[in-house]
Amino acid sequence: MVGAMIPLMVSLYVRSHQNSKPKIAVITNCAVDFWTIAGKGAKAAAKDFNADVDFRMPSFPSAAEQHRIVEDLLAKGVQGIAISPIDAADQTVVFNHIIPKDVYLIAQDGDFNKESKRKCYIGTDNIKAGWRVGKLVQEILPSGAKVVIYGSSADQLNLQQRRQGIIAGLAGLAENESKSELAYQLFRRPYPISVGKYTVIANMTDNADREKCYANVVDTLVKHPEVNCLAGLCCHNPPAMMLGVRKLIKEGKIKLIGFDEDEMTLLSIKSGNVYGTVVQNPYVFGYESVHILDHCIRNNGNLPSYMSKNIMIEQKENGPQYFVAPRVIKKADDGKLFDLDVDTFAADLKQKKS
Repeated sequence: MVGAMIPLMVSLYVRSHQNSKPKIAVITNCAVDFWTIAGKGAKAAAKDFNADVDFRMPSFPSAAEQHRIVEDLLAKGVQGIAISPIDAADQTVVFNHIIPKDVYLIAQDGDFNKESKRKCYIGTDNIKAGWRVGKLVQEILPSGAKVVIYGSSADQLNLQQRRQGIIAGLAGLAENESKSELAYQLFRRPYPISVGKYTVIANMTDNADREKCYANVVDTLVKHPEVNCLAGLCCHNPPAMMLGVRKLIKEGKIKLIGFDEDEMTLLSIKSGNVYGTVVQNPYVFGYESVHILDHCIRNNGNLPSYMSKNIMIEQKENGPQYFVAPRVIKKADDGKLFDLDVDTFAADLKQKKS
């Protein structure tokens, strides 16, 4: 949850605006449980800030479908839009053109290109989150590994950043070096990418389709029997990875590292079939997206001067980036990279979903 600041925000800010309801839209990049949790946060913020929130999950994960949704919302008089762009380059151009100056746009989960007129970004520092995935691979396979990465898209900026972070981590770069020019140049190499004892064989994409990811895993492991580690970058990937490994009777032989908090991923961490997962905080994404847009609409485009305490702010030329801290979830604390045990995290997640 956002924490003890909420009652203060409500008493000092919300109650003075009971007679007007800003029209805000929150648009995801696909329809998965991760975004369902974000929707819970958005709806809680709608109540706290007395805003009218339209939460949309596209029926198909494509930039074209997001554009259709945005055009529909603009026709209905929306005043603020938070969106997770699927194709940062294309959508930067499109939204710069079609969104009026008096409609405020922010990016959540994934950012636009730096030329975008969006007000800010809120979400995970995806490079640093990817770096944590790379370090988990090093923990479970310290002698080296042949790794395949799975994700929904090759073009999505947040997934590109996670891949850069993974490769930086495998290369032995420190977390504060994961955004360096060296890290970027390592990421830009063609596959397979070798960095010391670790080789990233390929990046496989699936358009957020779990069945497609499962097929990719089976195909990869047949073609590359030397692979001994799979890393998933989206919530649907770890369950599909696990099923693919089970299909080929390679459980225990191939180490699995996850991202996000799919229920099967958490159960697999408890059983030992998945080593760990790096989780974001989609509830806060949804909540704070509504908070930011509500403030912009009521204050002539000005961003709020206060944010919840678990958000770090990085100022950029094209507006601030509000980074919600990611966490490493494992079965128990083993003295290595770790934030929370899986049982404690799962209990908190259940409460947020209720």
